[in-house]
Amino acid sequence: MILVAILNDCVTLVLGTDRTTITHQPESWNLAKLSKIAGILAIGWSAVGYGWLTWLQQLGLTTDQISTGLYVYLIFSAMLTILMTRTKKPFWANLPSRAVSIAIGGNCALTLVLALTGWGIAALSPALVGLAIVITVLTGIVLTVIRFAARI
Repeated sequence: MILVAILNDCVTLVLGTDRTTITHQPESWNLAKLSKIAGILAIGWSAVGYGWLTWLQQLGLTTDQISTGLYVYLIFSAMLTILMTRTKKPFWANLPSRAVSIAIGGNCALTLVLALTGWGIAALSPALVGLAIVITVLTGIVLTVIRFAARI
């Protein structure tokens, strides 16, 4: 699990290399707008995560497998949240830098290896891992659409 922590730190460290909008003057943060975005993301990710947890429990999985299912959801949602909040455009409209892409991709790849092989955590079926990823991406798209529809 130390490798997971190192990769998470790498994502944070390489954000300075990212391709985002350059401003030539100091930016002032609009805390009301920032709070609205944070609220949308927190409520959306939490609601879907709780639904995912409830569904995993109903499948009759072991506690360890449920933990792995939540781990996959949380890592992928965290990586997607980074992509969603790094730019003023929808996350799919502005590609990150190569370093950010590699760090996020490495983190997601390691998560897949751990979840599918059971190395250090309980293994999950490829179908459940894939479903967690699909749910995460769809949630990210919906939350982005809500953010832009609300003009936040």
